[in-house]
Amino acid sequence: MARPFDHLPPTLHRLGPPPGQARREVLCLPGAWQGPGAWQDLAQPLAAAGYGLNLLELPGHGPEPWDLPAFTSLRDYADLARRAAGSLNRPVLLGQGLGGWLAQKILEVADLPALLLAPWPGGGLPWPGLLALARACPRGLLGLLTGRPLALDLVAAGRLGLDRPGANLVPEPARAALEMLLGLARAYPPRGRAPRLVVALGGHPPLPLANQARLAARLGAELKILPAGPAPWEGRGGILEITQDFLERP
Repeated sequence: MARPFDHLPPTLHRLGPPPGQARREVLCLPGAWQGPGAWQDLAQPLAAAGYGLNLLELPGHGPEPWDLPAFTSLRDYADLARRAAGSLNRPVLLGQGLGGWLAQKILEVADLPALLLAPWPGGGLPWPGLLALARACPRGLLGLLTGRPLALDLVAAGRLGLDRPGANLVPEPARAALEMLLGLARAYPPRGRAPRLVVALGGHPPLPLANQARLAARLGAELKILPAGPAPWEGRGGILEITQDFLERP
């Protein structure tokens, strides 16, 4: 059965030197509800440093959002992410939130360097995260039962720690949202030789540290814990420096 995005090529927004001239290629995988604009503050200085930044735009998540079919699955997002990675020369995977899960789906089929920022767990959102989401948008969760997309307002996005919540914040279709929350779409990447780093956030209720530590151990990844505070790319913990250091690894 054909899936809704089989006919669509991946949409990548390029920053930095052209292919072949960049120090390394980087594939930026967006979090849930977010478009490529959420990466700008981190991507621009990296591009200025000579890296080729490729910002993946998921369908319906661009400057002109459009409603996705209710049966859209996380697997459809993962297929686009895999095809995007395959179009680049061994990119470093940079994923945040749901983008961290997409990176894990790519790692199922390719051993690539991966830096995961507060990655969404493949087994679904832990209970603290579900409670935080229920408090942030109770009506949205109830709407999922009737097939409505899960939308976040600015207040809910702030409570969940989303960075730049006004940047292309769009609803996620019902099936994809349920898969994300309940762990109905899993990721089982094997361990690899390429370096992997999981950056966990202290005091981040949706993703407890214990959950992030287990994920890092399963991936064979290094674990770095940032102190409690707002979203990671608002300057705390030197996330730009962490990313630059990772990109300089062989």
